[in-house]
Amino acid sequence: MQILRLALVLASLVAAQPFSEEGKRLIKVSEDLDAVWMSEAQILGLIEKRTHFMDVTDHNFLARAKAREEEIPTALRFQTVVDEAIARINISRMESFVDIFDDFSNRYYTSESGVAAADRLFTQVVESIASSGYQGSASLSKYIHSWAQNSVIAWGPSQSLGLNIDLS
Repeated sequence: MQILRLALVLASLVAAQPFSEEGKRLIKVSEDLDAVWMSEAQILGLIEKRTHFMDVTDHNFLARAKAREEEIPTALRFQTVVDEAIARINISRMESFVDIFDDFSNRYYTSESGVAAADRLFTQVVESIASSGYQGSASLSKYIHSWAQNSVIAWGPSQSLGLNIDLS
């Protein structure tokens, strides 16, 4: 049984993405620790020790953000639209919204408080739709993942919005 489990894990690692040029993958073993570059041998060691881990190589948000830096426009456009949007910002409502989620000790996707935070987000969006005048033209659902925390997907007139609690 262990050999089959090991074979399945290795097959999924290989099929998911080839190893980087250095032959390493970015591995996260805890929500409290930073991800670490590990070789295939080190990953096999984790598997042998039955250490839970997540391969986040393809979720390197910092690298994606750096790649996007070059795409930042240098000239202002749509200034009137932006000014109108800024005028409608309700700072006290934003602070209240942030305070709700700041009360959760942890919003990690596998933690109990992370699940509770996602459920609270769903409730918050239900309340926002009810008070916005979009009842009937907006809808909401939970996207069920293989992990405990769900994502929230909201649809409005001509648009959709996926909502997630932060990953770490």
